This record gives sequence, structure tokens and C-alpha cells, in this order.
Amino acid sequence: MKNLIYKIISTILSLLLVILGLFILYVSFSENSKALLGYRLFVVRTGSMSPSIEKGELIITKETPADTLKKDDVITFYSNDPQILGALNTHRIFEVQEAHFITKGDANGFPDEYPVSYSKIIGKVVFHNGVIGKVVLLLKNPACMLMLIIIPVLLVSLTDITKTSIKIRRIFSNEPDEENTADTEEDKEITQDIKDESKEADENSTEDNS
Repeated sequence: MKNLIYKIISTILSLLLVILGLFILYVSFSENSKALLGYRLFVVRTGSMSPSIEKGELIITKETPADTLKKDDVITFYSNDPQILGALNTHRIFEVQEAHFITKGDANGFPDEYPVSYSKIIGKVVFHNGVIGKVVLLLKNPACMLMLIIIPVLLVSLTDITKTSIKIRRIFSNEPDEENTADTEEDKEITQDIKDESKEADENSTEDNS
């Protein structure tokens, strides 16, 4: 029973670590990748949208038809500013004009100088979270990734491989499997306890009837 519980916990932890690792990789490459089901994930690099969206927060954008966007929507787009040309930027729509938008960071005192054309829009921000963003930034650090994800996965995998190799060796050498023997003995004890309790209940029932 204990071995079964250990295997279940080990499997769950391994899956969680793998999922977390894939999530970090997806966020890391999301800036240069296509949307997944219309959604993309980014980590905010500046405080230009503070206090609405702080630096370091994770944001999720959804592909949205440009003609449905309206004033005060927060969008992510490729900037036309020559100083950061082509860089990702997330600002609020300040004014809607024909075929483009005037945007503005909440923390900025004035609108952006260069308008955003429809073709430059990545999507509308539909979710943001500071805690998740900080975790992502932390785990994107190679040292943290190694310590918190790669090493634990390798240790769990190594443990499973070692146990499997021992079982294979015992099969070929006709040695008894200690784990299975332990499980069998424990099952026997549980079965015997159930029988004893059932017998005691029957005896008590007999006494009451008499």
C-alpha cells in the first residue's frame, strides 16, 4: 500500500514538473511564436501601465478583430516608435481613429506619439497576474530552472529507472520481489483483520440473539 501511494505521488509530481517546464518554455518563446487557440502569453517588462498592470506581471492576450476594439481596451502590439521599432508594447487605447489607434500607458502623462495600425495589433489583454509573472521570471533564470525543475525530474526519473532495473534483474535471477512480497504480506494482514472483525461481529450478534 505504501509503495502504491509513493508511486502515485511520484507520478503526480513528475507530471506537474513537466507541465510547469512546458509552460515556462511556452512563455519564453511566445513572443516569437504563433498564438495557441488565439491566445498568447507575455511578461510585462516596464512599468508604463502601472498601476493597472505592474512590471513583471504575466498577461494573456486574445486575438480580437481590430474593428471591435474600443477606447480603454488594453492591447499588445508591435511598436512603431523608432527607438523600439518592432518591439512588443502593451498600452491602453486612448483614441480610436480610422484604421489605427492612439495608445497611452496609464503611467505616462501623454499619449504615444506613433499610432498603432490594425496590422500591428497582437491582441487584447484579457488576463493579467503579478504572482504568476514573478514565478515565470524566476524560473526563466537558468539556475532556478535547473534547481527547481530539471534536477527534481531527473531524480524522480533516476529513482524509477533504478527500481525498474532491480525488478528486471530479479526476474532473470528468479529472486523474490521485496516490494511485491511486502505488499502481499500487508494485504494478508489487512484481510486477516477484516476476517477477525467480521468474526467478532458475528459472535456479538449471536450473543444478542440468545
